[in-house]
Amino acid sequence: SYEGIAYQAFSSAEAGQMSLFRFYNPTTGAHFYTTSVAERDSVMANLPMFNYEGIAFYVDPL
Repeated sequence: SYEGIAYQAFSSAEAGQMSLFRFYNPTTGAHFYTTSVAERDSVMANLPMFNYEGIAFYVDPL
């Protein structure tokens, strides 16, 4: 179901914006996004099916 706009994305960082990290699962073809550094690190350490693709965008915190 539609949950509304999650964030506005920017290609370069401005003051106060957060990095949006992107992962890709080649088995399912799905992307996973997070702004959490702790979650990024946990996925990298514990979920080898997700390939880390780096920073996708910069977003304004809500």
